[in-house]
Amino acid sequence: MSIIYIYKLFTTKDTIKSWYKKRLLVSGLSMVGIIFLWGLFSFMGSTLGVGMGGSAPTPQIPTTGGVAMQANSALERSSFPNITSNYYRGDTNTIKDTREFTKKSFNATLKTREVEDTSKKVEVLIKGMDGRIDSSSISEQYGNISFVIPKSNLDDFETQLRTYTNAKFYSQSISSQNLLNEKQNLERNQGETKNSISALTTQQKQAETDYTASSKVIKTEINTKNSQLTALKNNILKKESDLSSATSTIIQADLYNQLALLRQNEQNLIQNIQIARSNLDNLTTTFKLQMSSLGFSLDQQNNTLANLATEEDTFFDKIETVNGYVSINYVSVWEMLDIYSPINPIIILFVLAFIIRIYFLSKKEKGMVPVMSA
Repeated sequence: MSIIYIYKLFTTKDTIKSWYKKRLLVSGLSMVGIIFLWGLFSFMGSTLGVGMGGSAPTPQIPTTGGVAMQANSALERSSFPNITSNYYRGDTNTIKDTREFTKKSFNATLKTREVEDTSKKVEVLIKGMDGRIDSSSISEQYGNISFVIPKSNLDDFETQLRTYTNAKFYSQSISSQNLLNEKQNLERNQGETKNSISALTTQQKQAETDYTASSKVIKTEINTKNSQLTALKNNILKKESDLSSATSTIIQADLYNQLALLRQNEQNLIQNIQIARSNLDNLTTTFKLQMSSLGFSLDQQNNTLANLATEEDTFFDKIETVNGYVSINYVSVWEMLDIYSPINPIIILFVLAFIIRIYFLSKKEKGMVPVMSA
């Protein structure tokens, strides 16, 4: 239509040129305005990531590739003692171990006109997949569900979830991480603990062997000295009997000397026996303390090994489950047009408005009778 105005501007008489000038100016300004708005919205879409009819990016669940997932992984293990924190965690960046212990995380966003009904369907689906809902927030505009399901049911869950909305209103992401490093740490700590248990058990057996040998020597010594003491006492009794029957002064004096020596030997034997018994008592006390200390350490290591076994079970449970997050958002009619239309709806509206305006201007032009000068 602007072309028509330009043509008539140069072919009509001067008396009506001013009227076409005004229409040409209006049309030109309208086109400039449309181009400006189109450029503005394009700039907003490319710079801010949000275009007309669009929405801000949906918050994603923490994935295993970032710090948030590490914090989430820590929240999952909080119910078990962190036994491995007491052990060395060495560098495991080696290609020799090619095992894979994959942990997966799932995130999906659905747009629908029925947020509450779709959210309830998702909750039923999670429970039907032997899953667990950890948190749920549902309103007329938004629904956010955090859950855990077995990894073996992920494909079926994904397939069914896609049926709850149109393909253009569905998006998802699945992240995976190999937790080989964590498994290697567990295995290393289990090996160190088993070595400690073996060493403590060996020390216990050696302590028992040493005690048995040492106590046997002392007991043998005590028995020998007791036998010597018994024989000495019998000898003393005999000398005392000989002394009582002796009539010679010389014999009596000799017997007195012998008895004095025998009694001195008797005291020495009694003292040696007491010392031997004290040594045996001290040896037994030391042995019991050593066995108690080794037993305590052994109990600790056995408890550590049991906790590591529990942590290993938790580890396998973790890699056999998928942590997921589903976001259900309300979609407006305008957003539906924005998604389905190959052209931005705002441009379409401006074009329609422009066409309608030109149409009415054209009708007005036909009905106008310009005044001709003589």
